[in-house]
Amino acid sequence: MTNDRQVITVWVHHHGGSGTEPLMEQLTSRGIRLVERSPETERFGGLFIVDAIDTQALELLRAYSKGGRSRVFALGMGGELLRSEHLWAVLASGASDAGNWNSGLLKAEDLTERFRRWEDIETILRSPLVANNLVGSCSCWHMFLRRVIEAACYSCSSILLSGQSGTGKELLARLIHTLDRREDKGELIVLDCTTIQAELSGSEFFGHEKGSFTGAISRRDGAFALADKGTLFLDEISELPLPLQAKLLRVIQEGSYKRIGGNTWHETNFRLLCATNRDLDLLMEEGLFRRDLYYRIATWTANVPPLSDRREDIPELVRYFARQLCADGKDVCLDAPVEQYLFERVYHGNVRELRQVISRIMLRHVGGGAVTVGTLDPDDVPRGDAKHTSGTTGGLEDSVRQLLVKGTGLKEIGKMAENAALSIVLDEENGRLGDAAMRLGLTRRALELRRAGNGQRKPFKKNGGP
Repeated sequence: MTNDRQVITVWVHHHGGSGTEPLMEQLTSRGIRLVERSPETERFGGLFIVDAIDTQALELLRAYSKGGRSRVFALGMGGELLRSEHLWAVLASGASDAGNWNSGLLKAEDLTERFRRWEDIETILRSPLVANNLVGSCSCWHMFLRRVIEAACYSCSSILLSGQSGTGKELLARLIHTLDRREDKGELIVLDCTTIQAELSGSEFFGHEKGSFTGAISRRDGAFALADKGTLFLDEISELPLPLQAKLLRVIQEGSYKRIGGNTWHETNFRLLCATNRDLDLLMEEGLFRRDLYYRIATWTANVPPLSDRREDIPELVRYFARQLCADGKDVCLDAPVEQYLFERVYHGNVRELRQVISRIMLRHVGGGAVTVGTLDPDDVPRGDAKHTSGTTGGLEDSVRQLLVKGTGLKEIGKMAENAALSIVLDEENGRLGDAAMRLGLTRRALELRRAGNGQRKPFKKNGGP
């Protein structure tokens, strides 16, 4: 009997798989429409059936998943086909999931529910809500957004968003709240922890009773009351002082609070979203952030990719911001040198800085012709030094080719590249180890050890630093 729910289309590729007829029949009876893989069906989820894992199978997986951009379930039909070492290799090759049909642990209904969730997430990913607000189509960005969408739609857990400034953490928090499927969902309350004054911090969170302190001329609700049944987003939570961290932890644990100057306990139930651009591991080591609070706010964590990791999205973002900032909302044509400059430029402020650059360009752009190099703001015009560009793949290949000609080994080339990356990032971040570590995907301690190992500088003491 066919499932009454919407039919989901899944492409199937057999790589030596045999005895699949019972599985196909069970999937079809549950509302799965199975089709052969083709260019027209690539956008659907896929079922990759194999009898053995070999180099060819892994290469096909990499091609079919497009580096993880497309969802593929690798299903083993043989006896001891997908052992643990195979499973990890399959995931590393781009499969979203993998398992053995004959294990007795995997059933047709499990696959069906997997495909339905994937389809739900893909529908949201391609919706105007996401596509028109969180622009980008590169693999790492799509894979990240899928995780965010899944956490938003299929859980009510607390979420910690970490990443560099300007990567869009508040936009992501608003998306999570919008996608949250609680039936009685309340409002999204945003609190920027960097703007909270120490003497008023308690009132901002807890609210206060009339007359509780000088200037309290009336009763006021704080963030805990306003966010009840909704979502509380604490931006830059790392800036909260330790005493307030302890009070926040108690509210999260107990679900209740008192207004300042009051004796009555009030209940509150909110979803907590937090964001930070600092290394909380380092802050916990230094005693500046409570470890017990971290585990309460980080049920689910996500490091937002910096623009340097999704450089292929820059042209799309440029077009989006130019159209958004153009007076008539039309597409804007860019001269080739301007396009190349915007693509190669280093954006320390990530997407936010890119938007600011485009804003300055559109301010100076007149007429309906292409944006030319003279339209760039004078402060944005490259001066010929390396800091204005990130370098191209071709330049990197040329450098490696010259080293190989000189007989330099792979290990030495890797070490030279690491030294160069450390030097560049530390220079661009003016020696700020925390920010440099974030950009390099390291903890601050790991960065200190690498600098010491590379002979750049001795490790800083625990509380030291520039």
